[in-house]
Amino acid sequence: MHKTQLEFDEAIKDKDIEVLKIWNCKIKDYSKLNSLTRLEELEIFSFEGTLSDICNLMNLSKLRLIHMPKVNKLDELALLTNLVELSLESLPSWDSSGKTLVFDNFIPIGQLSNLKKLVIMKGIVKEHGLKPLGQLKKLQKFETDNTFSMYDFAWLSSQLGDVDCKYFKSYHEVSYSQCKKCGSNKVRLAGVTRNGLLCPNCNKNKILEHEQIFNDIVSASK
Repeated sequence: MHKTQLEFDEAIKDKDIEVLKIWNCKIKDYSKLNSLTRLEELEIFSFEGTLSDICNLMNLSKLRLIHMPKVNKLDELALLTNLVELSLESLPSWDSSGKTLVFDNFIPIGQLSNLKKLVIMKGIVKEHGLKPLGQLKKLQKFETDNTFSMYDFAWLSSQLGDVDCKYFKSYHEVSYSQCKKCGSNKVRLAGVTRNGLLCPNCNKNKILEHEQIFNDIVSASK
């Protein structure tokens, strides 16, 4: 949907809408979304509203928000108890800028007991780290990037060991960066943002040291 505010207000008079994607719309007031009680899937690019605008969508199973400048507190998410997939993402242009989404805490997400897939891209959290997510016992996939600490990743992997997440291992190989000395693909250390790309051959000892610390946290957290 590419609409102005008036066109948007008119379009959502159809209360039978089950799937809605809103991209590049000139919308400031999203509050009428709450009237779409049959909505099951919602995707918004550049969401200028707040979570109170969508907190009544009890049938929602998939929610994707890309760029949400007014969203820091996630409390209302806990009301969307049927969510199976949740994605909170920054603008793609932020990938190389160092900018991040900033959230107060992930406690409301941890209360979404039916969640199977969680995506948090370019986000950081002020309190409690990733610990609230340890309650997500149905979670199958967690997509994120290296904006959380080694302790956060190691601790969460100890609680959700079967979840598919590349940062639940101490390091993983990347294909976009090669060692200038030996030509090997570098590896990215989980939870290390500065100097976190190392050669598995030339920096073997540093990687082993990181791996040991990571594994010690996992063992101590079980």
